[in-house]
Amino acid sequence: MKRRILAPLTALVMTAAPMMQGLCLNAAAAGIESYEDSEELILDCGGRAGYDYLGTMENGEAMQMLYDEMYETAVALWYDTQTELGTVEGYGMIDKVPMNGLSFNDASKVYFTFKSDNPIFYFCSYLSAAAGDSFVMLCDRDYCDPEIREQAQQKIEEYIGSSSLAAENSETLADKIRAVHDKLCDDMEYARDYSGRPSEEYWAHDITGAAMYGQGVCEAYSRTFQLVLNYMDVDNRFITGRASGDNHSWNMVRMEDGLNYFVDPTWNDLNGSDIYFLKGSETMDIDHITDIPGDDPAHFLPELTDVSTEDYSADTPKKPDDETTDNEVKDTEPKDTDTTDGETTDADTTDSPMTGDADGDGNINVRDIAMVAAHIKGTKALDEKGSAAADANKDGKLDVTDIAMIAGHIKGIKALV
Repeated sequence: MKRRILAPLTALVMTAAPMMQGLCLNAAAAGIESYEDSEELILDCGGRAGYDYLGTMENGEAMQMLYDEMYETAVALWYDTQTELGTVEGYGMIDKVPMNGLSFNDASKVYFTFKSDNPIFYFCSYLSAAAGDSFVMLCDRDYCDPEIREQAQQKIEEYIGSSSLAAENSETLADKIRAVHDKLCDDMEYARDYSGRPSEEYWAHDITGAAMYGQGVCEAYSRTFQLVLNYMDVDNRFITGRASGDNHSWNMVRMEDGLNYFVDPTWNDLNGSDIYFLKGSETMDIDHITDIPGDDPAHFLPELTDVSTEDYSADTPKKPDDETTDNEVKDTEPKDTDTTDGETTDADTTDSPMTGDADGDGNINVRDIAMVAAHIKGTKALDEKGSAAADANKDGKLDVTDIAMIAGHIKGIKALV
């Protein structure tokens, strides 16, 4: 797993790919979870964990704006299989996007987060570069050729289809994840150069390694695993860090109990085992060190939440949809009729709900974010009152922009009104 920060480029000679016509994408699109049976493959194969986290940071609004620009630029190239890209400094030139006043360091964090959310954009380089006040999106020179991009994307679609077919008869979520994992390990061979070191070839670090060559290093394994699970609507994340002293990548998957467990398909394939399949932090932390949301862009990873300490067991009880905690009040219990500004009771239905308070408990917290996310995903719909409260920007629809605004309020970045 490799990420590199290039010194800012001082001069550019470019032939930019034209913007795609006919597909409108706004800020909400750049970070959505996968949607089952979407008409657009790229929407089925993306995630939004990183996008949401960026919105909670000090420069969150500018970071999400840059992410959106990167996303739309990548979408344009995905659909453009006719234009030959220009080159700069020996790399393929996708396009430049404005950094919105961000430092190159922060812009690089956004770029690597964008890549981690969206494995389908195989052509986006692991190199980070800038020119003046613009971020430069690069690719390997081979991807300048539109015929190669078209061939790669056809192979990617075929691989997604064959992997999902292998898991279609799975009875449980664990069985589905196992089927994708085992097919990947069967299909893949760890890619090494002539000296036995991990391959430096561009394809060995992205999903084309699996789809086109049946080879790759850890990034190819984990990004492909992420891609297929995204397509199958399995909540998961691409994880970066270090293992055995080297940079490494693996995955994290959310199970029925609401907790996240780790999977390392690369090491499982190399060891011919399932030692690192649905493991908790107590097991993984022995030899895997997860990156953190720190100052180093090359090792920036949005904060992980809901991580199980223990390994997954099929006997783990499923988290019920109506589960409540000691701090939550069920609808069947009497409520105090005394209210403060912004609070409502069952007897006070004429007042507007508090913006951001999706569950109507009088507090705005991470539970509200979870409920809005579940509504957008289609897992559990909010009622009319909850939907009105969750519409943070009052545009009449619920999307990731509302989640980001609620998260910003919780973090104290920008209060909701």
